[in-house]
Amino acid sequence: MDTQQVQVYGLMAIAEEHQKTVKAVIDGLAQDRATLAKERSDAAKDAQQMAEMAVKVSKDSSEAIITLQKAVKEAVSVSVNDSHG
Repeated sequence: MDTQQVQVYGLMAIAEEHQKTVKAVIDGLAQDRATLAKERSDAAKDAQQMAEMAVKVSKDSSEAIITLQKAVKEAVSVSVNDSHG
């Protein structure tokens, strides 16, 4: 084997190692991408649930305010009637 052939085989060996490294990096990136996609999907679901809960809390709060207003009106009415009666 002459010097050029040794150099070519050496370069081929280096290229193969680089290919293995690149493949490992690409595989890792693909896994990371899949994980991020799942996390993004989970975050979107969580955000939707939070938005739905916020709407429910707002509705429940509005209903509670109406109930409290009615109770205060009744209490004031009873108090006024008791003071006159």
